[in-house]
Order: sequence, then C-alpha cells, then structure tokens
Amino acid sequence: MITEKDIQTRTAEILMNAGFNVVASEVDEGFLKPAVFVSAYPSDVQPQCCGGALEELTVSVELKYISALETVEDCIGAYSRIKELFCTRLSILWTDI
Repeated sequence: MITEKDIQTRTAEILMNAGFNVVASEVDEGFLKPAVFVSAYPSDVQPQCCGGALEELTVSVELKYISALETVEDCIGAYSRIKELFCTRLSILWTDI
C-alpha cells in the first residue's frame, strides 16, 4: 500500500531532481531560500464495500514555495516550473508570508 510518506518522498525527489531545494516540514527557520516545503495528508476517505473493509483514500499534496527574492516574477517562474513537473491540473494557493 502506498502511504502519505511515500507520496511526500517521491514528490520531494521529483522537485530535487529538477533543482529545487526541498526542506523538511519540521524546519521553520535557518533554511536556504528559495525552498519548497512538501506535505501530504489524507483529505477524503470513502468506504467502498464490505462494511468499510475497502476504502478509497484521496491524498492531498501541499507545496509551499518560499522565494529568495520575494518577487512576483520569481513566484510565477517557480509555479510554472512546478506545474510542468507534475501536471496541468495542479493548483497552488498563493498566500502572503
């Protein structure tokens, strides 16, 4: 069975292979920028049959990009590169840091 940790690890590998600095989610300060934080967590569980013996699990992956330059252009460039790495349906919520 594939776990959330497996998904998080593989996502981090893809980003690192593309040249992104991926940081463990436990780090709050002292990391090199730019950096990407990767989190994976279950977002929906649907029982399928047999009294819940089988279930469909949806896992959400959250990528948080911390820019070195803190400019819109840098964030847009990173967004484009990340989107190309994974798929065209990737949505990233931009928040003020």
